[in-house]
Amino acid sequence: MMTKKTRIITASILFGILLGVTDAWVDSVLFYDASFLDLLIFKVPANEIFTRTLTLFTLFLFGLLIAGYYEKAVASEKGKNASDTELKKLIDSTSAVAWKLDVTTQKFIFMGERLTSLTGYKPGEMTDFQSWADKIHPDDREFAMDFCLSATGKNADHELVYRMITADGRTLWIRDLVFVEPTDGKAIYLKGFFFDVSQIMETQAENRQLEAQLRQAQKMEALGQLAGGVAHDFNNFLTTIVGYSELSLMNMGQDNPDRENLTEILSAANKAAAVTRSLLAFSRKQILNPKPVDVNEVVTGMEKLLGRILGENIELIIKTSPDRLIARADSGQLEQVIINMAANASGAIKDNGTFAIEVSETFLDEKASQAFELDRAGKYARITFSDDGEGMDGATLEKIFEPFYTTKAKEQGTGLGLSIVHGIIKQHKGYIDAYSRKGQGTTFQILLPCTKKSVAQKHRSESYKIEGGHETILIAEDEESVRKLLSEILGSYGYRIITAKDGHEAVAKFKEADSPIGLVILDVIMPGQNAKEVFAEILRESSDAKVLFISGYAPDIIKNQGMVTEGAHFLSKPILPNELLHRVREILDNGVRPESSPTTEPAVHQCNRKPPAAVR
Repeated sequence: MMTKKTRIITASILFGILLGVTDAWVDSVLFYDASFLDLLIFKVPANEIFTRTLTLFTLFLFGLLIAGYYEKAVASEKGKNASDTELKKLIDSTSAVAWKLDVTTQKFIFMGERLTSLTGYKPGEMTDFQSWADKIHPDDREFAMDFCLSATGKNADHELVYRMITADGRTLWIRDLVFVEPTDGKAIYLKGFFFDVSQIMETQAENRQLEAQLRQAQKMEALGQLAGGVAHDFNNFLTTIVGYSELSLMNMGQDNPDRENLTEILSAANKAAAVTRSLLAFSRKQILNPKPVDVNEVVTGMEKLLGRILGENIELIIKTSPDRLIARADSGQLEQVIINMAANASGAIKDNGTFAIEVSETFLDEKASQAFELDRAGKYARITFSDDGEGMDGATLEKIFEPFYTTKAKEQGTGLGLSIVHGIIKQHKGYIDAYSRKGQGTTFQILLPCTKKSVAQKHRSESYKIEGGHETILIAEDEESVRKLLSEILGSYGYRIITAKDGHEAVAKFKEADSPIGLVILDVIMPGQNAKEVFAEILRESSDAKVLFISGYAPDIIKNQGMVTEGAHFLSKPILPNELLHRVREILDNGVRPESSPTTEPAVHQCNRKPPAAVR
């Protein structure tokens, strides 16, 4: 079967012959002397017919070739135009802006129409290299221009990421892909496309922020663990100091000249215990234990510690209310609020300045209490914290209570302080707000609901007469000084004491005891076995055994890590002798052994630090 090309050539030959014969015949009629009959039977010279046929065939074939090439050129041009149209549609359908720049003239040969929808600029507003550079963010402009010129000089394709200011003032992150088109080793054209990567950059920034927040949270957790460990050891020392001082006072006459010295030692020890509580408050290792407290006393009791936090360049001013303001609050958590406020002010005051705390009384009616989202109307204690530091603008002020938000330089703040303060105040059913202006300092106001209940008075009895007993008590404590102190306190009141320096020894001595053991006192954390594991073994020996857990760690650490059995009695160090004697007698007479198994989740019950009434 003939191809299309063969058919065309065959047809051309036949058509050329026909035209040649016809032309020769017509010419013979006009120019040759012959009869019509002769002409009809083609009595025309053969050479004429051949020559004319060949000539016409060649011309016809040449015409066909030209027509074919023209048809191909037209089809190619149509295809190119269609391809360009499709490419333009494809580019315009994306967020990319295509462009081409003449390196010699520094002018754009082409700028995609997507420029307007992306940046708000018309293509006519970005006609050359400089007009492009002028629209880059000032902080990125020099870098982008230098990098682009350097890469172009090396005929190197390159990629730029920079910020562009849009026509309406917004900031976009732009990724610009640039391809160099060189001639004879010299860049003639730059072409490429750029697109908006703001969302990607924001996501990356958020991820970096989250990573930084995680690192800061881990640091704070490590600080909390460190604080708990320091408090544990420190409370062991305080137990020894306070315990032996109290023992000496209990056995000392009123006229003894050493009595005043011991009283001063106890006073110093109590202040040391307050420092430990402050450390735990700072590291957020206190559980909420609200009770009626005098707000004035809490604030004034923090004066020395605040002086150390603020430093010598900041003057501390404390103004208390003329009347007692009793709020139901956790004094430790309230101390943490004050510490964080002082630390915040210290960071805001760069040179010399003033930090003022004022306690006052205010009444809120129903409308005001609802406006502050408080539960009830009535009397409130207002604590105002003011500093004359740098202050904050409105945008910053709106975010200050957000977790991890900080205005401090990198690695200088966690952004947790004010969010913790906000959470504590809300836990206390209170209210907190802030007022600030740039360059004019900051004022925080806290409202705490007052209570009609009175603050429990702390009385120190000058002499003690506490009921003892004859039961056998097993004391397991790894700190020798504490173990010796507890033994002396309980032994002096008639109890039979068995001691153990760790958990394994405690279990062994419980099994070997020749008389029933009425109470086991266990330090929560000991070498080998912790108190919970020890008590589990003791329960298998005697199902009615009673236990008192003691520890220098904060109660919430003990609870969260499941170190004691549910419902168990717990006493925090430092331990006062009268507390210990009262608590031991109370457990022996009325205490109920924890009914749940040792594997149950713990629920620590903090022992009341309420000394028994003294009997003279």
